[in-house]
Amino acid sequence: MNQYMYTLQVTRLEMLLQAVRPEQVAEPTEWEQERVSEHFMYLQENTEKGVFCMVGLTANTDYSMFGMGVIRAKSHSEAWEIGKNDPAVINRVMRLDILPFSIAMVKKETII
Repeated sequence: MNQYMYTLQVTRLEMLLQAVRPEQVAEPTEWEQERVSEHFMYLQENTEKGVFCMVGLTANTDYSMFGMGVIRAKSHSEAWEIGKNDPAVINRVMRLDILPFSIAMVKKETII
């Protein structure tokens, strides 16, 4: 199996930022929150199946925030299929990129 880096960024930056004016929507809408919950369940299910080696996200809440994971797949196109089936991608709440990746080192103890 090959490894691929799976990266996601929100498509609406206001999901992350605080509002400057009262009329601004500066948090996820209820619909976006539902899609993000579906996304989380999708990642959890695929991590339990061994499709993802790991998943996580950066701790910042500005434009540079992103989520990432490492996918095990036979090919780049298979990795893209996995990514394209993510509910957050299907519903355009998050933007996806898949890059060939190679884990060079892993400490044997649990990372967390």
